[in-house]
Amino acid sequence: AGDLALFLRQTSRNLKQLALQALDALLLAPSTCLSASVCAVVAQEAAGLLTDGDLHLAQLTLSLLHSLLLKAEATHQQAVAAEPVRGHVYPRMLQLARSPLLSGQALQAKLRLFQSLTRTLTASGAAQQNFFNEVIADLYGSSPSASVSKHGLSNLSKCIAAVCLCDCIAAPLREQFLLRLVADVEANSESTQQLALLSLGEVGQHSPLLWRVVRAGSGQDLQELLLQCFLSAKLSDDVKQAAAYCLGHVAAGSMDTFLPAILQALPHGKQPQQKEALSQQEQQQQYLLLAALRDAISVHAACERDFHLHAPAVLPVLLEQCEEGAGEAAEESVKNIVAECLGLLTSMPGMAADVIPTLLALTQPAAGQRGGGKIVANTLKVALARPQSPAAEPLAAVMGQFLPLLENSDLEVKRAALLMVNTAIHHNPSVVAAFLSRPITPVLLETLRVKMERVVDLGPFKHKVDDNLPLRKVALTCVESVLDSPLLQIDAEAVMAVMPTALADKEDIKLQAHQVLVKLAQYGPAAVAAGFGNPLRPL
Repeated sequence: AGDLALFLRQTSRNLKQLALQALDALLLAPSTCLSASVCAVVAQEAAGLLTDGDLHLAQLTLSLLHSLLLKAEATHQQAVAAEPVRGHVYPRMLQLARSPLLSGQALQAKLRLFQSLTRTLTASGAAQQNFFNEVIADLYGSSPSASVSKHGLSNLSKCIAAVCLCDCIAAPLREQFLLRLVADVEANSESTQQLALLSLGEVGQHSPLLWRVVRAGSGQDLQELLLQCFLSAKLSDDVKQAAAYCLGHVAAGSMDTFLPAILQALPHGKQPQQKEALSQQEQQQQYLLLAALRDAISVHAACERDFHLHAPAVLPVLLEQCEEGAGEAAEESVKNIVAECLGLLTSMPGMAADVIPTLLALTQPAAGQRGGGKIVANTLKVALARPQSPAAEPLAAVMGQFLPLLENSDLEVKRAALLMVNTAIHHNPSVVAAFLSRPITPVLLETLRVKMERVVDLGPFKHKVDDNLPLRKVALTCVESVLDSPLLQIDAEAVMAVMPTALADKEDIKLQAHQVLVKLAQYGPAAVAAGFGNPLRPL
């Protein structure tokens, strides 16, 4: 193991990657024995790879160190691994935790390493309270640096929650720190407020009794505290968004307590005239509450928790946010976030049957909603964005009733429908496979032919605008996605027939058309050869 660790000094990335994988496999082998020298050299050489310059190597390194600590725990040698990991690795972990680039599997590996390090150092004889206070001081501090980005603060909050929720931390220590977070919500530093709110949210989604801890320790109602943040004129938009994140994630951990408050605070039960008269502050509060609701639904979807008990209360309130009157005055961002909520609900196992009738009603002109078609298209795009989505099978049975959105006269609705089709082709091709030859392909090819140019008078000069250009880009992207999919087929001759038009289009379309032509030559060489019989003038 010591010899393998020395390969981590080499400049060859492939060699370092193979060395990390070999070391990981070696440490997981039952016959491997740890020694102080092996732990020291592995920790010292691996620490240099914990940077955000190469996140894949960083992830492999974090996994290796996690395996090292697991091996130490399994063989009761925590003291052997604790010192080198704390001395060499821990400082680099703190630097990486603040990186705005850390995400995905590398972030998850980082959280696992923080928890295993906490267990190892606690079991190795370190005073639990002293170590917990040290880690929290390093991650949280009295005042986080204002130079840490928003995503960096989010990563820090996840690391703080990972340590705080570790099962080896005593409940009184955890509760004392949570009360400190609540107090810092009203701190003078904006970055401190954001980190406190984000950390409360991360802890709250895994701790159903967080609100009781806060009420018992500080006498404050966490729910009221977060709702007051939305209305405060002193707080910045970033702090309010952090409060919405906190409310949504805490609600995910205690739906019976927080969900009714979120739904009650949203504007509902008003006449259309009252909805149109929403003030700017009320519209902002509406958006933040919907963001909190989306986060709560998102946590349930990611963790595959059952949402059936809450759906009857959530769906009517969501739909009311885009009813006629409210929809006319609401910002586009509110409609988009309603679509996200509906899409996440649709993607949950067993929930599609509850949501699909509502979506079909929204597509009807007499449904009472303005912009319902775009909301439906965006909803389906979110629902189908996950590979092998649970919503794929029920949506495939009714997709034919949604595809008329492709021929909608509203260009925004048509573009949203094209994006939805492209998402389905990428992630769940079975949903649109039966409808590809008709009506999808004819719509795509006709869109590529249509130009909607108009002249805009700007005073000193005139500017020509093509309203259909964004749609042609999306249509060509759909064609390219079909050619990339091994499960779908398209009429290569029909596509080749519109290539001269695409190759003579705007620069963006030209570039994309050349890429499609290359893929088309591999997909249907005979059709491309026949097309070149009549010379392609743009080439």
